[in-house]
Amino acid sequence: MSRVQVIASVDVDRTPAEVFAYLADVARHGEWSPRPLRVEGATPGAPATEGSRFTSYGWIPGDAEHRNDVEVTQAEAPTRLRRVGRASGRES
Repeated sequence: MSRVQVIASVDVDRTPAEVFAYLADVARHGEWSPRPLRVEGATPGAPATEGSRFTSYGWIPGDAEHRNDVEVTQAEAPTRLRRVGRASGRES
């Protein structure tokens, strides 16, 4: 089984705390996802904390309702938010 790690950087005109709060509110993930996506099991406005879990459904080629079960494994405001997802029984 292979693992994929994605690291991205984007410059925005906001403080690190504001950006972290937005990204940690996983119920809003669909607002910044490049493709249609919905999230279940997350409370809007509540920040993700270590150990919290949610499920996202989104489009990937050949699967318009791709399910991804996600656990937040690290949440250190305002610098680090790490999530591990499992799709179709595989770690993604």
